[in-house]
Amino acid sequence: MRAMIFKKPAAVVFDFDGTLADTTGLIVACYQATYQYLAIVAPPPKRIAATIGLSLEAAFALLTDMSEQDAAAAARCYRTLFMEREIDGSVSLEPFAGMPEVVAHCVRRGMPRAVGSSRGHDSLDPMLRSLGLFDSFDLVVDHSDAGVGKPDPAMLTVIADRLGVPRSDLLMIGDTTYDIEMGNNAGCPTIAVTWGNHDRRTLADAGPTHIVDRPEEIISLLSGAEW
Repeated sequence: MRAMIFKKPAAVVFDFDGTLADTTGLIVACYQATYQYLAIVAPPPKRIAATIGLSLEAAFALLTDMSEQDAAAAARCYRTLFMEREIDGSVSLEPFAGMPEVVAHCVRRGMPRAVGSSRGHDSLDPMLRSLGLFDSFDLVVDHSDAGVGKPDPAMLTVIADRLGVPRSDLLMIGDTTYDIEMGNNAGCPTIAVTWGNHDRRTLADAGPTHIVDRPEEIISLLSGAEW
């Protein structure tokens, strides 16, 4: 991991899928339904899960070697199928145990909070509301707000600009190498969590500032940060 003094962040940025919410099963099922609709053999679930954190377009292109046009069409199909499941009530969502407490800790400590997700606002915002977390964040940003997906640092640039803080003083918390690489590219500290879609070894290779196995460790790090 990178050697970096951990200081009080100007704002804390949380990834959504695999960090705040346990959505892997839902996402994989929607990918499989999309491939079935398109009459394409779906990749193994583990391969699909490993792409969570990328934009849908980038993930489809990577998973099935699609052209940019075909990947965009597959992404549109996925979004339609996902929203149909959400509308008919078949989407069941739970936060990871302990993560609402991490967000609440940031609220108590007066740390500005943002969500930075590759998911679009059409599903991201309702899902945050269903978890009772939407109003706990000062800002919710998706890849379309930045114009480019992870691991490009543009999303963190948007968050920093809108909150009026230096990008390098953000703290990025995420479960994939895409989150950690985005933070590294932005020059800000990062916390990798191991309960999501990338394992500890994979995350370590991305060079996070810290790796944690439990949400309580995030609270400990924030409580011990230099003030």
